[in-house]
Amino acid sequence: MLRSLVGSEMCIRDRCIYRLCGCCFNQNVTIIAPPAITLDPTLTGKKVALTNRNMDMSGEGVALGGCCLHQDRAYFEIKIVKTDGSFQVGVANRRVDKDKLLGEDPNLSWIFQSHAKLAVGDVIGVAYDQADAPCINFFHNGKLMENERQVGMKGEVYPAISVTGGAEVKVNFTHQFEYPPGNPYQYSGLIQSQQLI
Repeated sequence: MLRSLVGSEMCIRDRCIYRLCGCCFNQNVTIIAPPAITLDPTLTGKKVALTNRNMDMSGEGVALGGCCLHQDRAYFEIKIVKTDGSFQVGVANRRVDKDKLLGEDPNLSWIFQSHAKLAVGDVIGVAYDQADAPCINFFHNGKLMENERQVGMKGEVYPAISVTGGAEVKVNFTHQFEYPPGNPYQYSGLIQSQQLI
């Protein structure tokens, strides 16, 4: 049964009621997605280069994500594009010195430090948990790195990455992961604070 009415009337299609959405007409409907969370160019060191819509990072210094972590459990990934030099990934307070490397002030950043065993294409997952006591866990290609756990985060923290010496990484702040965290972890991708309400 298909019935189409004009104005503020409703159309009925396959027992579902739509309010003039174009379901009964041969029209293209544009769906607008919410804005993506990226690295924030205003929260970036002077020598940092952001490309690919602020999702790829190279240069020297720190870049913070475009939203602070208010949700109980958040997860994001970085993929290694170039292994030259080194990188750090984790969370940091907005006051961290963005022209230095993460980890230099242990009261402002909590990170995983890259090492020689990592290769191009490897993915580091970052799982931030503040449901009970704030802590952060790191995953290498989906496997938990048990000795890398960090605790003691204070104040508002942001997803944070720093690079030096030619390292290059790609961030993934979406909800579609290359290595999703397993069921017992119950993490989700980043959610902007106004979307939590």
